Amino acid sequence: MARRLKLLRSRLRCRLAEQIYGLGVTRQAPSRRHAATFIATALLAAHRRGVDVRGVVDKSNATARYTVATFLANQGVPVRVDYRYTILHDKFIVADGATVETGSFNFTASAESKNAENVLVMHDSPVAARYMHEWDRLWAESEELKPRY
Repeated sequence: MARRLKLLRSRLRCRLAEQIYGLGVTRQAPSRRHAATFIATALLAAHRRGVDVRGVVDKSNATARYTVATFLANQGVPVRVDYRYTILHDKFIVADGATVETGSFNFTASAESKNAENVLVMHDSPVAARYMHEWDRLWAESEELKPRY
């Protein structure tokens, strides 16, 4: 059973990376401190292709030594810090205004290999529009994470 769960999680990682690499527009509002490297790499590659990639993170990222958020900000990806909440526990990605990926999955190595997590992928433009409304609210109340070279 554990082998199958790991396979499912690996498929999730591959699916998510494929989704990001194929995007036209991405807005991401996930993340706790240690988002997985493959997600950061995929987001950076999308940004370099001209995809609208932006992130909102919680305040733990503002003072942490080095996070995926700072990595992305250092590479020119717009990232903002939401100081309103102790933990920004929203974890969702809106892709091309039509697809939403959400769930308990924290985009970490532990989430992939140790935790019981879930991810829901919805291909539904009206649902994506509601998530975008929430994402825009979070973006508007947040402050820029400045690069730290």
